[in-house]
Amino acid sequence: HFFDLAFIVKEISVLVSESTMSPIKWTAVQSYADALSELQNGTEAIRVRTEYKGNEQSFLALTKALARNQTCTYLSLYYDQIGPEGAIEIADALKVNTTLTSLNLRWNNIEPEGAKQVADALKTNSSLIELNLEGSYIRDKGAKEIAD
Repeated sequence: HFFDLAFIVKEISVLVSESTMSPIKWTAVQSYADALSELQNGTEAIRVRTEYKGNEQSFLALTKALARNQTCTYLSLYYDQIGPEGAIEIADALKVNTTLTSLNLRWNNIEPEGAKQVADALKTNSSLIELNLEGSYIRDKGAKEIAD
């Protein structure tokens, strides 16, 4: 994959195409359980706003479903504080997911260890074209892993 670092940190601001495409079905939810339900109901874009800590099992269920997902193309976990542990679970889903095209992991403290796991997943994932890691403390080492 070729990733322009400026593109990686670009915030996705428009969820509805201005072209001839029809509007996508998207939602914002307050829990991983709600996100899982939306994923199972065919929602194309999901914004989850909750905290990873204390919700690890729900997050794991969400990432396992994401791996099998056939409809969701955009997932935002902005500021959920998933850390390196959550990044590993996301990476496992990315290894087999063929639908997700955009993933927002801004401000998640995934650190270089989490970035390495995501980078390894991107070697087999051909669908993801946008990845936002702004403020996730991936440092130079993590940025190099992603860029390679």
